[in-house]
Amino acid sequence: MLGLFCLYLPLNIYTNMSTFRTVNLLTKNAEGEYNTADISFITGKEQEIISDPSILISDKLPRALVGVVKRVGDCRVITEQFLKGMFSGDLRRLAEQVHLFTMDDPETFTFTIPYSNAGGLLDKLDCSIDMFHKVDEPVMDENDNPVIGLDGNEKVNEVIVRGFKFSDYTIPVSSYLSMTAEDRTIELTLPISEKVVVYTVPTYGEEVIFGKGLKKGSRINSSLRFALRNLRYRLETASDNILVKLDTSTLHAKDLKYLAEVIEKTEGDLYSAVIVELPKDATEEVKNFPIDVISLPDFFCL
Repeated sequence: MLGLFCLYLPLNIYTNMSTFRTVNLLTKNAEGEYNTADISFITGKEQEIISDPSILISDKLPRALVGVVKRVGDCRVITEQFLKGMFSGDLRRLAEQVHLFTMDDPETFTFTIPYSNAGGLLDKLDCSIDMFHKVDEPVMDENDNPVIGLDGNEKVNEVIVRGFKFSDYTIPVSSYLSMTAEDRTIELTLPISEKVVVYTVPTYGEEVIFGKGLKKGSRINSSLRFALRNLRYRLETASDNILVKLDTSTLHAKDLKYLAEVIEKTEGDLYSAVIVELPKDATEEVKNFPIDVISLPDFFCL
């Protein structure tokens, strides 16, 4: 958990330490170390991008981050296309950390949700969520070994960490510059059908393209998650070993559960989505709909 804390860059890299920060991503390299990025603070330019109604919501995040992300791993020339080639969790992690750095590590984030009431009039609701979470960190002795309590369990201290709760990616990323589709391909065997399934962990850009093909208002369910990852299975013949599109509708429920579990374990995530409880007079179509606060204009605009 020590990787969660931000470190300032040395003076020989940037002249003004207070305007840059090095942060950890949700991915790790082959050695198990967190990948890092250098970020700066939000300016009026980024706020204009986020507030521009002519720019699609899905394009706003990478376009705004181009100006404030100075390095990701071994890449120091940051483009919108490069950011779209990152995993979604890492890109959203950058947005979260840019917000924290710009706003001086606030304890809460306050935002406004517009909605239509039963009378058809536009109304708004002021909301606030915590920008920190608590984790248990093991207590270590002078030899860097876990301290065991009288009950036989490891002793832990509760530590406050800035930012949303998250889970790490377990698929290693050595470099986003050189990452190929093969590098992010997962192979597994289903427990019931025993089919050998292959799928590709999507990038942010691929998620955006997939989302643009959905009907407006579509809610992401397990079927859509599977479709996004292009699930295939190996069909072995006497002369060849080919990949065939997997029809998940014919799979046993236990196979589907296993697939979902592997995807959740492999792919990290930043838990920045919340369900806002709107007033009783709000129209039904906007009630109980999860909102990713990172996608809100207020997240980048003071």
